[in-house]
Amino acid sequence: SLNMGGGNGQINNFGKLQNATPNQNQYIGLIGGDVNINGAEVIARGGRIELGGLAAPGNIAWSEDKLTFPVGIARSNVILTEETSVSVAVNGGGSISVNAQNLNVLNGSEIVAAAYARISHKLI
Repeated sequence: SLNMGGGNGQINNFGKLQNATPNQNQYIGLIGGDVNINGAEVIARGGRIELGGLAAPGNIAWSEDKLTFPVGIARSNVILTEETSVSVAVNGGGSISVNAQNLNVLNGSEIVAAAYARISHKLI
């Protein structure tokens, strides 16, 4: 488990976190106090992304496929701004989990968890 003691720090991401290989076992987790992602890309093609945290001390249980947040302890905030993209999109899917008191998706930001197929065309 993750022990979230007093004074949980903020996570601030302004860059790119990417798993370039579309592997469904890949994982990116941004867990702490408030999670602020500003103008960044968080990409795990076909994998799993978890965002969230606790606003008070507590334990977050970890298992092979997900985090379990404790009942009765306030969650922190997740804020995506300035065209941030959080994506697991790939042909074959993936998953995104957000555990937050408040989720703000602002200024052209997006959360993308869709399977898609690429179609190309050729003019003759």
